[in-house]
Amino acid sequence: MLKLDVRKELLARARLSNKQLKSRYELVVNESYWRNLCPKVPLGSSPAVFEKRSPNRQIVEYSVDQLSRRGYFKTGPQISESTVASMRECVETVREAGWPPVFAFIYDPFWAVTRIPFMVGFLREVLGAEFNIIMSRSWCYYVPPLRGAGGWTPHADDYRRPAHRLTVWIPLTDATLDNGCMYVVPKDFAYGRRVPKTERLRSDMVSSEYCLELLHSCRALPAAAGSVLGWDPQTIHWGSKCQEPSQPRISIGCEFVSKGVVPKPHGRNELFPGEPAGLLPTFAQRLRHVALSIRIHHRRELKAGKFLELAEELIETVTID
Repeated sequence: MLKLDVRKELLARARLSNKQLKSRYELVVNESYWRNLCPKVPLGSSPAVFEKRSPNRQIVEYSVDQLSRRGYFKTGPQISESTVASMRECVETVREAGWPPVFAFIYDPFWAVTRIPFMVGFLREVLGAEFNIIMSRSWCYYVPPLRGAGGWTPHADDYRRPAHRLTVWIPLTDATLDNGCMYVVPKDFAYGRRVPKTERLRSDMVSSEYCLELLHSCRALPAAAGSVLGWDPQTIHWGSKCQEPSQPRISIGCEFVSKGVVPKPHGRNELFPGEPAGLLPTFAQRLRHVALSIRIHHRRELKAGKFLELAEELIETVTID
């Protein structure tokens, strides 16, 4: 309760004033503002951000097998160094301009990387030929190079509705043991032959014995920039804390579903075709779903909570044709 009260007080102090809210709104809906902020990053679709080669079948098949048996998968780098560098610079620029890093999803590459050959081949195998991205479940994570800074605490995305849904996570900087890589508990260690709990992972639902078992089973997943990692909704995972400050850990995450699956509490208008590669969300769609993502995730990141009122105004006013 004390922690919650402190959070509320900090949010109250940090909230945008009415003047700041008006100013930020005028900027955020101005497409020219974003073009000028990161002039080298495409906004409005550029074929240059799409990679046309065929997926490596061996990597796809291995990843599908790992996801099926362990509940997670990890590849080596799948995205070109130039694309990753451009995205990383974009995140830093957006953040330096005073925006939560998730506003980097205004730009093309953050949607285009979900269409690279590996992603399309892998997601077709796991979710079916026609899959969708949950636009309001896209996020950009920024762990500053400070000892003790960390990613999100241990959780599973959805114990209750695990079928036909998948989270993908892409580091834009090397995610190391020092700066806070991802950790998972392989499902075959976490559950064995048992059925997972139907409730979310909560301290009052986990016995001390089971907690020790989970700790004993966890696995670190250091990954080079441009790698692709992912897990199903029942896999326990978290971003660890920075141990030895060097560089920030920057990454993005997206969720995908099979065609026809609309996970609660989402609506069909929050889904977007996972392909064809040439189709990207419009500027208005990106604005609206960045705002929806802030509404969903702001409790996990205090700085994003500062922009909740702006997000609510965008949700209310930005229309999608």
